[in-house]
Amino acid sequence: MVVLDVYRLNNVGIGAFLETKIKGVKIKAVMSSTFVGWEYYSSVNLEGRILLIWKAHLEIILGDFNAVFSPNDRLGGRPITMKEMEDARQWLDLGLVDEMKVMGSFYTWSNNQEGGTRIFSKLDRVFANEAWLDSFPLVAVVSQWEVISDHCFILLKHLPTLRMG
Repeated sequence: MVVLDVYRLNNVGIGAFLETKIKGVKIKAVMSSTFVGWEYYSSVNLEGRILLIWKAHLEIILGDFNAVFSPNDRLGGRPITMKEMEDARQWLDLGLVDEMKVMGSFYTWSNNQEGGTRIFSKLDRVFANEAWLDSFPLVAVVSQWEVISDHCFILLKHLPTLRMG
């Protein structure tokens, strides 16, 4: 499984699988055989579409929000309207979490079209609250394109510390 190799090589502690097509009891079987010791969540309403996984000691919000937060979140296609941003901006204005800065590709989704019909959007995001940021101050969010999906991989990486003195 290519995704599992990416997780192992990057020592990933949290992840989201989108459009998995894995149903109910099969999710439990996949998790118990492939991601031993990990927690997971898959919505009953969106079963088979989104699977969130994390090592038992981590808590964070990330995923494909299918929402734009800023007029710059789309390249190509029709311009973003204020109405499109309204719900996402109101949620963010509650101040419960902050979006983490991303290294790598700004846009995280593509419609995979060619030429003038190609659209890039920033749909995948990582949010954390102050307590999480205090616990993990040396974590960076990295987005990178791979050929197996129309979305980027979103990786949380622990940055090395420099020893001085």
